[in-house]
Amino acid sequence: MQSPGEPRPSQVSFDSGELPLPYSSTSQYASASKNNSNRQTQKTAPERKNSNCPSPPTVRPNIDSITLATSGGIFRIPTCPPGLSFTSSPFFKVIEVIRPPTILSPSELNFIPGKRPYERALNLRISIDQAEAITYHRYIPLSLSYGFFFVFSFLLAPSQRLDDKRLDFGVQVIMRFAKLDPADLVNLRIGEPKQQQQQLSLSPQPDNFPIHLMLHVNGRPAQLPPLLPTTRPGLDGRRNARPVNITPLVRLIAIPCPGFSPFIWWWPFVLGVRLRVSPAVSNTVKLVWTHDYATYSYFFYAVYLARKRSTRELCEALRRHSFQTASVTKQKIIEKLASTAASTNTMEDADLVIENTLPVQLLCPLSKCRIDLPVRGHNCQHIQCYDANTYLLINERKPAWKCPVCDVPAPFHELLVDG
Repeated sequence: MQSPGEPRPSQVSFDSGELPLPYSSTSQYASASKNNSNRQTQKTAPERKNSNCPSPPTVRPNIDSITLATSGGIFRIPTCPPGLSFTSSPFFKVIEVIRPPTILSPSELNFIPGKRPYERALNLRISIDQAEAITYHRYIPLSLSYGFFFVFSFLLAPSQRLDDKRLDFGVQVIMRFAKLDPADLVNLRIGEPKQQQQQLSLSPQPDNFPIHLMLHVNGRPAQLPPLLPTTRPGLDGRRNARPVNITPLVRLIAIPCPGFSPFIWWWPFVLGVRLRVSPAVSNTVKLVWTHDYATYSYFFYAVYLARKRSTRELCEALRRHSFQTASVTKQKIIEKLASTAASTNTMEDADLVIENTLPVQLLCPLSKCRIDLPVRGHNCQHIQCYDANTYLLINERKPAWKCPVCDVPAPFHELLVDG
């Protein structure tokens, strides 16, 4: 039993969600002051409600935006506009978006005329699913370092052999750059009607590198396309823009799976150890480029997790989905010869000879070798074909996608296999 002189212990109130303080003079004083403050709040609440004091401003969520200067003024534009996109590349199938299309802006943007060097630092984290997609196939670690608790940090080596006997990654982390059309900046500014922003459809932009671009991942330089030779002195060097593979520079962390044997503390290799990838490490990406922002032109970039497609896979896809029968080609030749005869009949010269043949070479105009898989563009009016494998290899290194015969645009999805 409790004597009348002893104080009662404090009771736990689960409704309030607060734990009681240990009973002491301090806790008693704290509870008393809390009750007094509650009474004062109850008294002053009606007075504050009836007073004419202005209410505090509503805190709005911070929108990640950037201020850019354009020819029509200065606009606030979202850092990741919803309408930006890249032209699709047949050599990569996007699995997941690591970093959406983001406007490339330096940490300190100075709108001063003239070309100036700028830099930007980014942090990329690879999730567990993304890392496992990269390491799904066999991998060969280039460098290993092990420390306490059997945690290993490693770099990956290519494991997929391509058609030309080169090793490459089956799943890659690629980084793409493109130039933003200045006319689209007005539509991307913050403050436009919401319906107009949702209905906004910007045309996909091709790959385009900023001038003097340098890309470092975790302190190591990424391999960029070589600079093209220039004939005029003082002209900035250009590169054939294409997606940049940064997979060899991405740092991952592997921790042992359950059931891992602890008897390899000082064993020099861990190639036979079954590891589980962890996204606990952050990858630092540093971008350095030169640009003149007084021209009101800007660039944007994105990071994707994509599966690499070889030229052999693309040629097989053309055989399956873009095959044109021989009857269609025969009919096209007949129509072309008929149009030639009709044009000659309109002339009054009796010595004209009507052509009844169309000369076609069996050698590819690109490689000067025998054509293995003859293709031509959908909009091409000629009969001459070229080899699909050679055409794809050239456009993988230098994306132009133009017919080598008539110089008409011939992207991959418009190629037809001649039956």
